[in-house]
Amino acid sequence: AVQGRNVTASQLRLTVSVTGATDSLTFSVTQDAACIYDIDPADVTVASAAASGSVSVIAMEGPNNDGAGCVWRADSAVDWITLEVDGQYPPGNGTVVYSVAANTGTSARTGTVSIADHTFTVTQAAP
Repeated sequence: AVQGRNVTASQLRLTVSVTGATDSLTFSVTQDAACIYDIDPADVTVASAAASGSVSVIAMEGPNNDGAGCVWRADSAVDWITLEVDGQYPPGNGTVVYSVAANTGTSARTGTVSIADHTFTVTQAAP
């Protein structure tokens, strides 16, 4: 048995033909394309004051790499980075808008946001 998943943005098709003395058999297996994502930027450094920005998500799938069937999520791991939409986004390409609260602590801090299987890192300066 062969197991695994398609990690390419194209559909995979395997065809096997077996020919015997009296007959032949042909069968095919098709595996749908995987969704592959990229984010830009992957990280940002901000001042200690409140800040905001956005991250572009590019979703690739299928022969046109249009990502139309790719559903993805964005979730903040810390409470001081909030997202305009926290959770699932519509299929395809998109933009994550984030806000960073002012750093009122005594040292710099780093937080992450999970976006479409990638990690977006925010580093905020000390006040």
